[in-house]
Amino acid sequence: MKAALTWLTNSFAQFLDGLRQIGEQSHLPSSTSSPSVTLPKSSPPRTPASTAKRKSANRIALLATIAEREIGKKEVKQNIGKDVRKYQAATNLDPGAWPWCAAFCAWTIEQWLADPANVKWLGLRATTPARWRPKTALAYGFIKWAQARPATCMVLPDTATPMPGDLVCYDFSHIGIVKRSLGDKFEAIEGNTSGVRADGTPSRDGDGVYLKTRPRKLAKCFIRIRPSGS
Repeated sequence: MKAALTWLTNSFAQFLDGLRQIGEQSHLPSSTSSPSVTLPKSSPPRTPASTAKRKSANRIALLATIAEREIGKKEVKQNIGKDVRKYQAATNLDPGAWPWCAAFCAWTIEQWLADPANVKWLGLRATTPARWRPKTALAYGFIKWAQARPATCMVLPDTATPMPGDLVCYDFSHIGIVKRSLGDKFEAIEGNTSGVRADGTPSRDGDGVYLKTRPRKLAKCFIRIRPSGS
């Protein structure tokens, strides 16, 4: 009998102790602070190389877009006309009755540089767009111009595959702007070149801006504009 009372007394004490612990826990704050966890900072997503290359190609292709808008502009008479004077004014020579294929390309680049986005993409560091751009009135003068600017221009061999917006210098001292590559041929927009006569045969006299399809073998070299330091 005494042992039973002792067991009951101990059990009741344990029961009361359990109730007291439950009461203490009920007075704890409803929310406790969790230990701070420092998460690694995520880096901004990188632009895939293929995407960056495509955007760069699109920026250069705008040269061909600008040039293409001029297709159909013609001389009034040999090397003379309102549009001819407009192109020639982009060079370091006074407008006059002189061949203007290089002037057309110089003017196109001048118009391309009028877009701040293109200037930003080019990333000029030590010069201004006005000083950087070509002003030569000679087709082969563009080769010297590009060679003097290795950070932003590449002179590519005639075996290279041209891209839209590349400049093409021909073996016969002429220059144009590539629109697209066609395997062993390419299309180029050219000033001071010829179209076709009414009978479908090509004219020998250059009198305007035309889209020409040329065999690759006629190219002397290609010039590609690129962002500084790329």
